[in-house]
Amino acid sequence: MARVSLHGLGKRFDNVEAVRDVNLEIADGEFVVLVGPSGCGKSTTLRIIAGLEESTSGEVRFGDRVVNDLTPRERNIAMVFQSYALYPHMTVERNMGFALEQDGTSKGDIRETVRKTAELLGIGELLERKPKALSGGQRQRVAMGRAIVRRPEVFLFDEPLSNLDAALRTQMRMEIKKLHRLLKTTVVYVTHDQIEAMTLADRIVVMDRGEIVQVGTPMEVYERPKTRFVAGFIGAPRMNFVPAAVGSNSVGDLTLAIPGTAPWRIPNAHRARFAMFAGGPVELGIRPEHFMEQAGPESALLSALPDVVEPTGADTLVHFPVGGADVVARSRPERRIAVGEPLAFAVDFSRIYAIDPASGRIDAA
Repeated sequence: MARVSLHGLGKRFDNVEAVRDVNLEIADGEFVVLVGPSGCGKSTTLRIIAGLEESTSGEVRFGDRVVNDLTPRERNIAMVFQSYALYPHMTVERNMGFALEQDGTSKGDIRETVRKTAELLGIGELLERKPKALSGGQRQRVAMGRAIVRRPEVFLFDEPLSNLDAALRTQMRMEIKKLHRLLKTTVVYVTHDQIEAMTLADRIVVMDRGEIVQVGTPMEVYERPKTRFVAGFIGAPRMNFVPAAVGSNSVGDLTLAIPGTAPWRIPNAHRARFAMFAGGPVELGIRPEHFMEQAGPESALLSALPDVVEPTGADTLVHFPVGGADVVARSRPERRIAVGEPLAFAVDFSRIYAIDPASGRIDAA
């Protein structure tokens, strides 16, 4: 196992800066997920760690060792790809043991290591099959087994579950999490799926346009996003963004004005977060699960006219317009909601994020 350190990492392709000044410390045995939209630089960063891509600037360290000039084999990493990359003419046993053959490991040791790893992954009965006779989930297990038998210092996963259906993705997420708990190896995992990131990671690294924009535990990033981008990317359904303006009433209280809605008085406990926007615009961030049916002492009332209702079984997603924005709220499945019938929600001010419309920064006061 190894600690992985990235210092000032950069990568330029002609005139395109794919990765810009990435600095990150990954602890020995930690499971870190790089997440972000397509083109954000996460896969390029992973390939630089692996030695499959040469950085334009910066340094990669495994422990105290600078590995920039080392090949992937010399770095002692194992990588699991989206495409599985299995040898079609080899059996599962040979696929899993091939790297050990190349290293000169004895046949007996290879057979024993492959057998134990296959049992760990639940594919012991598949060792004589070839990849074409396997399902997508079985192929992914073989690819993971091939990585495990090498006992690498660092496991690297590049979108490994993207080719699987939804049910199998959920199952494989659990398997990967269990494996990490057993093996305790450093893992760097790339995905665009924020649910994978939330469920697998010890820490999430959110990337956008080649830069790291936030690092934290899944719940830190979810509950305390630093920017509008992070708030909108982490969470499903995504956070709602509603345009508003901060003003005041006749007695000097701060208020929030949303087009088509009666002004909301801002409770004193929350004035600090909105005072900086007084007399101007602010964007409100509200997560779907933070719409309530009952008003509390520090909540605002909102009238809704649903235009789409989506029953999902566990809850109901209610879509309605607010201040020119399309908003979605989670509601209890037993609450009967019909399209076009007026509905009331309450939102606690402690659950409303104040976002600077110009910079996208979220006030954390």
